[in-house]
Amino acid sequence: MASDRIPSRDAPECKTFRQKWQHFMDYIFPWCVGLGILAAVAVWLLADALGTEKPDYRIGFVCAQTLADETVEQLEQAAAQYGADLNRDGRVIVELDQYPLSYTDDYESPYTQMAGVSALSSDLRDVDFVCFIVENPEKFVQSCDTVLTLQGGQPTVGQTAGELTVPWGALAAFAGLDLNETDAALLQGCRVAITSEPSASTGRTAEDISLWQALLTGQN
Repeated sequence: MASDRIPSRDAPECKTFRQKWQHFMDYIFPWCVGLGILAAVAVWLLADALGTEKPDYRIGFVCAQTLADETVEQLEQAAAQYGADLNRDGRVIVELDQYPLSYTDDYESPYTQMAGVSALSSDLRDVDFVCFIVENPEKFVQSCDTVLTLQGGQPTVGQTAGELTVPWGALAAFAGLDLNETDAALLQGCRVAITSEPSASTGRTAEDISLWQALLTGQN
């Protein structure tokens, strides 16, 4: 009779609903949570990459102090009026990147100083910049081997920072901006330099040369 048969050892053991639920919570649920988190992170990264607007141009600001957000926005918008929509996303975007970096020993935080040095060194190798606004042009020229002449050529031995840079006030495109008093004074003490660009075999892209000239003259 069927009731007299000896059950196989390989046959699954019957479990109550409570046992099945405990098994699910102990072994399956943690995997579901982990996979769900991974999926959410992947979706967030993808959305951020696709949704973040990419700048058409970049400008660097190297100074021990940083500019206020309102000042940065004003400078970006003023420069964007002279640019072109290079990535064809329907907007001309100029991004001003700040590097809180002091070339003297008067910096407040060594961690901020190291972060500024690291970020600037990395971006000089990887990013195309229209120009750099610098607080200490002499030290910037000495420490940066990618500085070019104002015409985009290679500097000759003996050229000084004064010859390789122009005063901030020489950039006609930024004249007349209503900046706050602190930032206006800070910028007036700065000079502007251009550097070679990693992606351009000739040292500068035509688009960045065009915007650089427009910033100087205030004309497209």
